[in-house]
Amino acid sequence: MRTFAANARDAIAVAGRSSQEASHLLAVLGPVGIPANRIPHARRPLNGRRFNQWQHGVDAERAARRHCHKWSPSPSGHADRGAVQPPAA
Repeated sequence: MRTFAANARDAIAVAGRSSQEASHLLAVLGPVGIPANRIPHARRPLNGRRFNQWQHGVDAERAARRHCHKWSPSPSGHADRGAVQPPAA
């Protein structure tokens, strides 16, 4: 039975990347492959998505929240406490 490390090394080589297993300093020499840790509780939030897909969704949600709170004038016409003020004209 092959170990995870052996399988990861083979997958990195097939992908045309080099391993930085000997030293992290090898990363400056060119494209390196880093094997993914398949930790169940860390993979659960991904819900079958790749990490970059998950991160794009999180970034979009954060941007929507920032946009929602960016300009929030009160009914009196004055900006709410803590709200970002529009630039002076």
